Formats: sequence, structure tokens, C-alpha cells
Amino acid sequence: MRLALVRHGDPTTTRGFVIALSSTMFDGGKHIALHGEEATCGNCKGVFKIIGTGDGVSENNRNAVVHGDNVLCPCGKNRVIAGADAGMFIHLNTGSDSTRASDTANTARTNDVASHWISFALRERGNCAGLRCVAHFNDDSEVYGTFSADNTVRFERFDNDSACSRLEILPGDNANGSGSVTESLLSAIAG
Repeated sequence: MRLALVRHGDPTTTRGFVIALSSTMFDGGKHIALHGEEATCGNCKGVFKIIGTGDGVSENNRNAVVHGDNVLCPCGKNRVIAGADAGMFIHLNTGSDSTRASDTANTARTNDVASHWISFALRERGNCAGLRCVAHFNDDSEVYGTFSADNTVRFERFDNDSACSRLEILPGDNANGSGSVTESLLSAIAG
């Protein structure tokens, strides 16, 4: 099984983001997050420690943070999400020949996380990398994302199978944009 490493600025499941500046390891120019670094939460005020479980990648005896690791905030619903452009991964041996205790622990942790995801692709010929958007779900939650270089965006949903009701493109830096996807795209194109 392959798990992406989380980096500074990567999102969380509750509309927060990772704050990781202590590592000397980088992925795409961003610091790799390590055990004990922090993330914000869209439900709770403040910053909270992340439990890094990426055994096999560590620095100063601190495991790397991997996709799905817990953020220790009061709501208990916050997990980190590796960015769509993540380029560093750990590989877990989940076969019967695995003898490392950490492999068993990581596999159990990963299997306990009910992960649901949805992705969208733009049919644009140009590069839409960096275009921000927000997915609105039937449970009234919102998840923010950014389109990658291949004009796709993916939203991870942990412990939640609520359907996506609409995707909204956020023109410019306006995180409070409104209107349909078509209106937002036309607005973004018109400048």
C-alpha cells in the first residue's frame, strides 16, 4: 500500500491546513510534516498537534506525517490530507510476509479510516493548475481544493459518505465567491 507524505500547507478534512516548517526534507519546495507539527481546524479555534505515523521516513526520531493521520483537536474529526501534487510516498508491505510491527500498526490505522473520495476534471486545453474551488456536500459541509497540473481536483472524505451536491470555482483569491460553476468560470476567464 502506498501513502503520500503530507507537507506544509496541505489541507485537513475540516477545512484547516498543515503548519510544518521544522523538517529539512522537502517535496515540491514544501517542508515535509513531522510528528508533533501542527494543523488548524475549520471546526475548532487554534492550532493542534498532528500524530505522524509514517514509520520509515523520519527526522530526529520524528515520523513523517502521512495522508489520513490524526490532528488532535477537540472535535476529533480532523485528519490531514496529502495534496494532489504530493510526490513523496511510503510503501507499506501488507502481505503475509510482513514482519515489522509498524507495518501492522500502520495497516490497521489505514484500514480503520473510512475514506471516500470524489474527483473532478476540467475539459480545458490550457493548464488550470492552482485554480481554487470548493465542493459542497449534502451534509452542509464544504471542502476546499486546488486543481492540479492535469486539470483535476480530488476531495477526500473520511468517515463521511455524503454526496457532493455542487462544485464551485473560486475566481481569483475570493474564497467567498458565489454563483454556479459556469458563472465562476466565465468570471475567472473574463478577468
